[in-house]
Amino acid sequence: MKGLLHKRTKGSHEIWDYPDGSLARPVVFRGKKKQIPRLHIETCLDTLSIDFRQFVKEYESL
Repeated sequence: MKGLLHKRTKGSHEIWDYPDGSLARPVVFRGKKKQIPRLHIETCLDTLSIDFRQFVKEYESL
């Protein structure tokens, strides 16, 4: 999504960033199959400068 690359995994958390490391803060997801809290999703989308509708559109095009 949005050109992100998986940079590393720390415990059960996956750390994602652009190839050049240009995000002010990386996007972090729990790697385990657990529900992701809404606030966490909103924070990640804010970091990527996209809104939820745009996220859904890009996700559905995968």
